[in-house]
Amino acid sequence: MVTPRSHRSSVVFLACVITFMSLSALGSAQTSIDPQSLVGEWSGEWVWRAGGAWRGPMDMTISKVENNVVYASGSYPRGAQGARTWKTTGTLEGNTLRIGRSTYTIGPDTMKGFN
Repeated sequence: MVTPRSHRSSVVFLACVITFMSLSALGSAQTSIDPQSLVGEWSGEWVWRAGGAWRGPMDMTISKVENNVVYASGSYPRGAQGARTWKTTGTLEGNTLRIGRSTYTIGPDTMKGFN
C-alpha cells in the first residue's frame, strides 16, 4: 500500500534521478569548436606523466583540418639526443583532439592533454 509519505519520497527520488541524469548529460556533451581555429602554431610544456620527472617545451603546428582529420607536426627536446620531431594526422571530435596516443581537450584559446 502506498501512503502519501512514501509516494512523496518516490517522487523526490525520481526528481533527483532525472536531475542527475540531466546534469550528467550536460557535463558529457562536447562543445563543438570551429575546426579552422586550430590551424596555426601552438606551444606549451609537456610533462611525462610518470612522476613528472621529464618535462620541457613542446611546439605543435596544425597545418590544416579537413572534416575531422587534423594534420599536425611538432617537436620537443629529448636531452642529449636532441629534439624529436614528428608529423602525423589526428582526429577531431567535438572539442577533443586525438593525435597518436595523445588526447587534447580544446578550450577557447588553450589545449590541455595527456598521453
